[in-house]
Amino acid sequence: MNNHGFMIFSLAAVFVAIVLNNKTKRNTGLYAIAFAYLIGCFGMGMKVSALTQLFSVKILFLLMSVSLFYGYAVNNGTLQVLASQIIYRFQNRAKIIPFILYFVCFILAVFGASPPVVCSFMAPICFAIAAKTGIHPAIMGMLIATGSGAGACVPWGTAGAVICGMAKDTQFSEHAFGISMKICFNFFAGALLVLIVLYMALKGYEARPMYLKKPERLNKVQKTNLLIVLTALAVMLIPALTEIVAPNPVTGYLNRYFDPQMISILGAIACSALGLGDEKKIIRDVIPWGTILSVCGINMLLGVATEAGIMELVESFLHSDISMGLIVLVLIVCGGFLSFFTGGVTVVIPLLMPIALSVTAARDANLTLMTSAAALGALATGMSPFSTGGSLVVAGMPDEEKRTKMVNWQLMVTFVVWGFFILFGVTGLYGLLD
Repeated sequence: MNNHGFMIFSLAAVFVAIVLNNKTKRNTGLYAIAFAYLIGCFGMGMKVSALTQLFSVKILFLLMSVSLFYGYAVNNGTLQVLASQIIYRFQNRAKIIPFILYFVCFILAVFGASPPVVCSFMAPICFAIAAKTGIHPAIMGMLIATGSGAGACVPWGTAGAVICGMAKDTQFSEHAFGISMKICFNFFAGALLVLIVLYMALKGYEARPMYLKKPERLNKVQKTNLLIVLTALAVMLIPALTEIVAPNPVTGYLNRYFDPQMISILGAIACSALGLGDEKKIIRDVIPWGTILSVCGINMLLGVATEAGIMELVESFLHSDISMGLIVLVLIVCGGFLSFFTGGVTVVIPLLMPIALSVTAARDANLTLMTSAAALGALATGMSPFSTGGSLVVAGMPDEEKRTKMVNWQLMVTFVVWGFFILFGVTGLYGLLD
């Protein structure tokens, strides 16, 4: 069999792995690794040592390190108390509370909480507020899923770590941090515009005043943890953002070595030394081992397809006269469609991001537009009630009757967000930051 046949087998194996995951509820990455072994070694004659090198240690280490560090803030309740404090301060401004909650979900994810974690403890709070104020639950469901999703796109977030890990294996390695930050901004701004539309359509401005019980204050452990997190964020962000706005030798040097994964390791050591959380519990429960296995497994299978020459085939196709607008449309539509059935971060982004980066290299395309199309198409429909985050949002609805309706509301909102993201992509708005 020629290499084209192995390419087809490898891509087909990705979809078979997705189907098997949905049927058996076992990790997609396990199936992907098994298929990579069968196709790579028995079909293409690869050595097992060469195959295992396709397992992305970069992505594994990045996800593990940042999850370990920010896991302390989840473990000791820092993020939960911080969220309650912010919401309490705006209790008399019910009309703008959806935007405050959107910002809170975003900040919690920026501070290291994964979207499922944010959804699990913010959904009950948001729906309780909806019941008190009369705000439509669909608004709450949308802001929880998109706020946490946007925050996860920072370089040390779940989605951002995958994006950075894949970019670092290409000629765009030096731009990995900036790519992730720009995708984060595009997601945040795009979802905020959709939230405004939904807020107006469902009359969120008619919200009633609410009165909340004063939350507990941050204790000594939580204050210390927050200070360490803020210090780490400043160390990572200030040089990186300065390089984007005004490049110079000093911040260029700092940005090269103040890497999120290494800063996270140092932060985790500080948190552990100060006794800010249960390290064993964080390693066991907070680090997303399932996500790591899925992403690295799919990456290994796609690596086999790359060995068979799929990237050369894609590049030759992209050198044709196909318009950039159509490529963007295909990326967002395909990403959104696939994300309905499988994980956007674990499967779809690893599948589409190499294509987007290859398009950029082959056609000298807009880097931010291409990578945003690959990532945000996958993340736009991640809020559907059939996804992990979306299902946690629905589960947070205490009213049984409304929970049934919430599934339909979530589906409606998912298609609205997806439609707007397609519009932002094909009109080139997602490329303005490049």
